[in-house]
Amino acid sequence: MMGKSLLLVFGMMLVAIQPALAANFNTNDQSCSFEFVVRTTEDVPDGVSIFLAGNLPSMGPWKPDGLRLVRAKESNEWKGTLNAKKGDVLQYKCTQGTWGSVEKTAQGKDIPNRVLRIVENTTVEITVEGWSKPAVQRSTVIGDIDVLEIQDDSIAATRRVQIWRPPVYTTSTDRYPVLYLMDGQNVFDSATAAFGVEWQADENADSLIARNEITPIFIVAVDNSKERVREYTRDAEGLPMNHLEWIIQMVKPEVDKRYRTLPDPANTTLGGSSLGGLFALEAFSTKAEIFGNAICMSPSLAWADERLLGRIEKEGLESRQRDATTERKLWLDFGTMESADPARSASHVERLMRLSRAIESNSSDESIDLKTYLDEGAAHNEKAWARRFPDALRFIYGMEP
Repeated sequence: MMGKSLLLVFGMMLVAIQPALAANFNTNDQSCSFEFVVRTTEDVPDGVSIFLAGNLPSMGPWKPDGLRLVRAKESNEWKGTLNAKKGDVLQYKCTQGTWGSVEKTAQGKDIPNRVLRIVENTTVEITVEGWSKPAVQRSTVIGDIDVLEIQDDSIAATRRVQIWRPPVYTTSTDRYPVLYLMDGQNVFDSATAAFGVEWQADENADSLIARNEITPIFIVAVDNSKERVREYTRDAEGLPMNHLEWIIQMVKPEVDKRYRTLPDPANTTLGGSSLGGLFALEAFSTKAEIFGNAICMSPSLAWADERLLGRIEKEGLESRQRDATTERKLWLDFGTMESADPARSASHVERLMRLSRAIESNSSDESIDLKTYLDEGAAHNEKAWARRFPDALRFIYGMEP
């Protein structure tokens, strides 16, 4: 009796669970897994997350922060996985967590929903060219700015180059130093800045010149393009940086021809932030005959497995720099809270300290005047770089009391 009862109970359990098992098998048979790889052409600050917002129930639906993507180490690439049923049609867009930060075209225009029919397991790779930005009522530019459109074959188009002239330029016959800055959209004007915040390079330079704290200078702002990441970096193999060569061969000669500049290396500085800061350090390291000085704000030293940092630690700066008789100036800085992750922020700071030690140990001839600055509590954004910019200008261009 006991055996028959157990057998009966077990048989009833099988009957009960068979539909559930069948349902699970059917669900699995009808399920697909999608890995999304999202790349951005604009540099996204540490601490800013990217999400997929879409029409599937698992995504909200249409919650602006529906599926959080994970940023790949020290890159502008995010990844995430989504499960869906075969036959579903996914409509979606990328956001930074709100509909006020939804993706746009490179020109800031709306894009239609991305559409994906669920058929099989696959990897979906997309590129975000721009983001919605806060509305800006008016331009914030001050002073005299000329705009040039210079042909750049690497993007099969012209690229905007803005030249801010020192206030005394029209009343003087003197020649002046030149500061070239990357990410030109963010340099002078909130109306064009990537996140609606500018460096205030024009306001800062104008004020410092008026108070005789720095010598009058030109500031040349070179716009980035949707190929920004490729333009500002070398890969692990150290392939040539065509954008740097374009600045040297096309932009600098045009600026020197049109304006009363001091074109020698001692009076030519390259500056930038994040990947732009890494770019400036690369130019300082490899093109000493052109760029005598550099301003490197929050440089992305971890890029390509610390390729540039590792090279400087191993080899120092190029020998022609260490043997130079003319003093060169290098500004390095970082905020102590550039990432939402304290451990990651600490890693950023440690890399900066390693770079500083490597340069100092290879500059026994004192040809390089190095300034390393840690900004306590500062994040990875234009606001922080604008705040530090006057100090960088004083270091490079400061007037003798």
